[in-house]
Amino acid sequence: MNCASQIYLVIPKGHHSTASIYGCFDTEDNVEAFINRFKTVADYDVIELDLNPNYNSNKSMDPYFISIGKTDPEPLVFYIASSIDEADDAYAEKFEVVFCNGQNIDEGVFNMHLFAMDKRVAVERVKIVRDAVIAQGEWQAAWEKQRGKVVNALEH
Repeated sequence: MNCASQIYLVIPKGHHSTASIYGCFDTEDNVEAFINRFKTVADYDVIELDLNPNYNSNKSMDPYFISIGKTDPEPLVFYIASSIDEADDAYAEKFEVVFCNGQNIDEGVFNMHLFAMDKRVAVERVKIVRDAVIAQGEWQAAWEKQRGKVVNALEH
C-alpha cells in the first residue's frame, strides 16, 4: 500500500502512549462524521494543527521567554520555549509590559521572547530592550493604558 501523505505526531519525551488520541483526520467533514458516529455523541475536543507548518528556527540559538521586573537584575520567569508560536515570537522579538490590577508603575513586568546563544546573553538582551522601552516612555504608556482599563472597569 502506497500512502500519498503521512502525518507524524510529536509527543513529549517519555510519554509513549497515544491512548488519548482518538483519530487524526484531514477534513472537518471527516471529524464531524467521527464525532456523530453513535446515537449519543461523546464529549470531544478538536484540535486543529498545521501539517508541515512553517516555523522559524536557528540551529545555533534557542528561543527564550523571559519575564523581568522594572529594575530587577535577574528574571522572574525564564525558560527555553518549545512551541512553534513561541519560536515565531522569539524570531520577531515580541515583548510587552504587563501590570496586574492594583499594581503601581514600578511593579509591572517586562515579558519578551527572543533567540539567544545562552541564558546570560538572553538576559542581557532583555535588559537592554527593557531599559530602552522605559527610556522611550513605553513603560509609562503601558501603565497609563492599564490604569485606564482599571478605572473604566470600576466605573461600570
